[in-house]
Amino acid sequence: MQRNIISKRYVTYYEAKSMVQARISDSANLNAIQERTWEYLKTFGNKDSQLASELVKRIKDEAKMLESTAAIILNICPNEIPFLLSMVSQLPEEKKRAIDEESAKKIINIISEFCFKKD
Repeated sequence: MQRNIISKRYVTYYEAKSMVQARISDSANLNAIQERTWEYLKTFGNKDSQLASELVKRIKDEAKMLESTAAIILNICPNEIPFLLSMVSQLPEEKKRAIDEESAKKIINIISEFCFKKD
């Protein structure tokens, strides 16, 4: 079957889990890669996908990060500013832009309840 890519965007684990769940609902037939992806996402994608999408937008808008960076941040959920600064500085798409401590604090505040709240 021929497939066409109509658009692309970065998604978090949580959004990806929701997409794969929809695929499973439509057709229980998953290929090997989709099956492995599903197993991974069942473990790491166990939070609200809609909220994750909103938080990616907030990180983009409030901390002036790229969408790809915002998704990576939410997937990893750094809990300390030095770790966040180190992580972002290693991303190729952020090499030209330095994140300052104030932006890092904003990001930690945005993600804290989502990432660190016990379910």
